[in-house]
Amino acid sequence: MAEQALFEIASTHGDPDLVDRFLLPSNASLRADGAQTLGRLANQDALKPLAELLTDLDEPVAIAAAVALAKTPGATEVLLEALGTETRPEVRGAILRALGFHGETGDIETLIMNLADTHAEIRVGAAHALGTMGRRKVQGLARVDVARALVTATQRIELDPRSHRLAAHAIARIDWTGVPEETGSDFANQARRHGDRHVRAWYVRGAKTATSDADWSALTDDLAEDSAKGVRIAVARGIGARPGIAPLRAMHTLLTDIERPVRLAAFEAAANLADQQDIIDVVEAALDSDLDDPELEALGVVALMEASRGPAVHTLVENKSVWMREIASRYADEQQLQILAGDEEPTVRTNAFMALLKTAIEDSDTEALVALASDVRFAAEVRSAVVEEAKGSDIALPDAANVDVPRADPWKELPTLRDVLTLRSARIHTSRGEFRLTLRPEIAPATVSVWSRLATDGFYNGLLFHRVVSDFVVQGGDPRGDGWGGPGFQIPDEHSAASYVTGSVGMATSGPNTGGSQWFITLSPQPHLDQNYTLFAEVSYGMDIVRRLQRGDEIFAIELEP
Repeated sequence: MAEQALFEIASTHGDPDLVDRFLLPSNASLRADGAQTLGRLANQDALKPLAELLTDLDEPVAIAAAVALAKTPGATEVLLEALGTETRPEVRGAILRALGFHGETGDIETLIMNLADTHAEIRVGAAHALGTMGRRKVQGLARVDVARALVTATQRIELDPRSHRLAAHAIARIDWTGVPEETGSDFANQARRHGDRHVRAWYVRGAKTATSDADWSALTDDLAEDSAKGVRIAVARGIGARPGIAPLRAMHTLLTDIERPVRLAAFEAAANLADQQDIIDVVEAALDSDLDDPELEALGVVALMEASRGPAVHTLVENKSVWMREIASRYADEQQLQILAGDEEPTVRTNAFMALLKTAIEDSDTEALVALASDVRFAAEVRSAVVEEAKGSDIALPDAANVDVPRADPWKELPTLRDVLTLRSARIHTSRGEFRLTLRPEIAPATVSVWSRLATDGFYNGLLFHRVVSDFVVQGGDPRGDGWGGPGFQIPDEHSAASYVTGSVGMATSGPNTGGSQWFITLSPQPHLDQNYTLFAEVSYGMDIVRRLQRGDEIFAIELEP
């Protein structure tokens, strides 16, 4: 079967030439599948067939080719040439979105022009591209005309919120340092007034780098009591990221917020405000009030330590709370780090390793680096960071520092696509309650197949949600719980046109084609994840349970359903 053959080529990263025989003029569906497969190979040799498919008369085929070109090296010229002749709005939108992954300063004018188009799909594609380029830190985006075009896009009367949100997301992703004060004032006004809470939150992020000190202080005071939790979290993070201005009233409001995710963000921000003694006083008072929340207490202690008002380091090293021992490595000396390196908790050991590695890199201590690479107290995946960090700092290491991370084949036998497409839903039983997923094998068959097999084998039973970031993601599936664990194999990326909205489920990675067992759920729309992480499912029931998940909550079992 042709579909099975394409599935096998993508899953095993085969040669792009193997796809050619499936690009039949008589079968549009197969051509679209072929374009998707070529995109997942991320191989420059696929440029020629994808350029031809981009002009296909069948619209879904052309869109699939545009999506594929987003991650195909060297695609800029192909995309720009297609923009010059393509008139179909949905295809143009897909081309623009792909251009965001390749475009440079000279392409900004093209995107601004398309941001004002009469067709929604074209505006959506241009806005998404500007956000992607902002994330890539393309030079020349912090311009008044770019800001004005994006603000205008968020103000259009739209039935579909995507162009509003994506334009605001682009504002959030661009560093606006140096723009005129009026631009920052525009962002601040929209942050106060816009009717979409996600748009308001992204405007806060843009205002962080665009506003004057006075406007920023006024804005944070106003929005610290915004009705939307996500906006208040954005305010807290913005204050932490702009430490020169620390509005006391806003921080006091956020540190005592009724919602725990907001308090978490505020306590994290306080660690960057160590020179603001009034704010540290508020943190100290909160700690004295018995928070009965070990994670918040640990974050509060970090703020006190940064202000030189914290406890003695040895009390953190010896503390019964894993949260306190985790933060101890930030302040411990080498002897104390060696104690933490032998801790029973993987997260504590890994934090200690990273602190020792940082010191060794700063000192260019080759002997210490080799010792860390061979220290069996740490997992092989963690020790492999030694070579990467040394390479990034131009430190030459002997072969003895190389760490062999065993990798198995993810498939003893590649499943049939027909069987994978029957995997449609799953019930996740956790210590907070049950939620359900709708699986998406039609866009991520390899990922759904592996995840479902691990679930059926009981791999996830008893594992913890080891990462929870307020209004961003909850993440689990790590058998060690320190963020470095996996099933012993890696699977290929399966990027698609699907967008990360609230409740999207993606495969966590540490680079291209490094997915394994860790997966995450988004707590709000996250356009910057689009086509960067494999989206393979979505929450269909129990999002309220997902929002209540905290770090350390347990996955009891995962039950697959037809």
